[in-house]
Amino acid sequence: MTREEVDEFIELMAPEHVDEILIADDLDRAFIGVMFEPARAVYSVELCISELAKSMSKAEAEEYFYYNVERGASYMGEHAPVFINTPT
Repeated sequence: MTREEVDEFIELMAPEHVDEILIADDLDRAFIGVMFEPARAVYSVELCISELAKSMSKAEAEEYFYYNVERGASYMGEHAPVFINTPT
């Protein structure tokens, strides 16, 4: 998905939460949906790492994801993105 498609999907599925849901930077292709209670964007861990691996090695992408992206989201509050494992 593109950022515009992600934004449109969130507006369609969770119009009352558009201003609350936080989106991960540069990981639009890894976006897989939204959840509620609290409202959050949901991303595939595997797709995130695959996206990051386009500009670095897979090992570097994994390290970057777990240290910077996933860990960083834990400081963003209750509407931070959620990362789940998905089949590849």
